[in-house]
Amino acid sequence: MNRINLFASILVVFLFSSCSDNKNNSYLSVGITDAPVDNAVNINVQFDSIEFKPSNGSAILVELDTVRTIDLMALSGSNFELLVDNLEVQAGEYQWMRLGVNAERGVMDSSINLIGGETFSLYIPSGSQSGLKINKGFVVPVGGAVSLMVDFDLRQSVTNPVGLVDDYILRPTLRMTDNSQTGTIQGSVSASAVSGESCNEGKAIYLYSGADVTADDLGSDTPPLTTTMVNYNADTDRWDFEIGFVEAGDYTIALTCDADIDVLETDEASWGVIASMNTLVVSGETVQVDFD
Repeated sequence: MNRINLFASILVVFLFSSCSDNKNNSYLSVGITDAPVDNAVNINVQFDSIEFKPSNGSAILVELDTVRTIDLMALSGSNFELLVDNLEVQAGEYQWMRLGVNAERGVMDSSINLIGGETFSLYIPSGSQSGLKINKGFVVPVGGAVSLMVDFDLRQSVTNPVGLVDDYILRPTLRMTDNSQTGTIQGSVSASAVSGESCNEGKAIYLYSGADVTADDLGSDTPPLTTTMVNYNADTDRWDFEIGFVEAGDYTIALTCDADIDVLETDEASWGVIASMNTLVVSGETVQVDFD
């Protein structure tokens, strides 16, 4: 296994670049983003390495000189934080990526801080041994650069199983995209659309791949690609939302007031949607979606 040391910089999270003027050099950047969960204030995950597997060759392990603790809750919408920026790599096809994390059971390396003020250890099964592997390939062009984004959808990832007192479990639902092939969905929900008593809690947006998809919950056979919360805007009297780094294509977007009862492992019969519609995402553009 090849190893490359990665040096920290004040201006970027992690920076490793070549001073060479060779125009054939190729570069890779990797960022972290997130779709938040509604019962937590902070979800801190420690990252210590990142690994790539070329199609022809041994895996390359990049060890971070300084372990980086990232609050995933701060990275919703189009917000992100870089793990590597302009890392000089060999051009070609890569089969997978692996993020190295520190998330042991009963250890406050990675942690979750709940709205009520309690803090628990965040345990990623086998995370400290095998990391978080993303089995999706990517291509680094000759003499060019590629920027990838890894999305942690916390609503589909964080659980507190019955009987597990001291730990929350993170089984990440990871989505990796090439930033050059993604767009952004921005939108809002009118106050009148969510004015019923059943909408006091659980307001959220669910996104599904493809048009005319029948929206369903996290535990169903057709779960969403990703989800996001809505935030009240007093100036407009509307609830705003944003989903960043969405691959170009057709999607179904749905508004629900039942996110608070949506459990990852269970298909909730009482879960439903207020409204849904189709939307088209175009690379490099922002599409506006409003529920009135």
